[in-house]
Amino acid sequence: RSADGKKEIILTDGTGTFEKSLGSFKLNTAFGWSSDSRKVAFIDGTQSMAAGVIGALNVVDIETDKKVSVGENVVAFYWSPNSEKVAYFIPLLMNDPAGGTDAQSQQLLLQLNMLDVKTGESRELFTYQPTEQFKSILPYFDQYHQSNTIWSPDNNNLVLSFIDQEGNPGIAIVAASGQLEPRQLAQGYLAFWSWK
Repeated sequence: RSADGKKEIILTDGTGTFEKSLGSFKLNTAFGWSSDSRKVAFIDGTQSMAAGVIGALNVVDIETDKKVSVGENVVAFYWSPNSEKVAYFIPLLMNDPAGGTDAQSQQLLLQLNMLDVKTGESRELFTYQPTEQFKSILPYFDQYHQSNTIWSPDNNNLVLSFIDQEGNPGIAIVAASGQLEPRQLAQGYLAFWSWK
């Protein structure tokens, strides 16, 4: 917390000496460094949640202080290995046609979006129903970010865990370009990509 009471993400040197503020957040936050250590992405949490964070996604270049902000309801993000893009997820609620319209019959869908850090342009890639296993790690994505990634090492694809229209769990590959339809690889509940 700064002297004027704002909650901030700050940059320090190796001894803990303050260098500069990278941004502020309202309620809570989750952040992750790009692999080239030149940028930081963080979510400005605006809603109280039992676990995780939801809010606008911000990307800050620590050398130039250039900032890009997108979305209002981002729940998780993953840096591409080359630090040029950020894949991020927005939750959507949809009524289950077989279950009526009450809150218990709503299904959580995730909208996968892609942010080009250099241009600041963002676009939707794919909307899908995630597996329970993938939903359970979303609130903790920032803790898993350094060990598990949904990105392929060549920056071209992402791997997602989804539920198909028949209710079966599957693993799909989604092109980061958004120019190809997602393709199912196998049945499964959760998948990550090897770093190599």
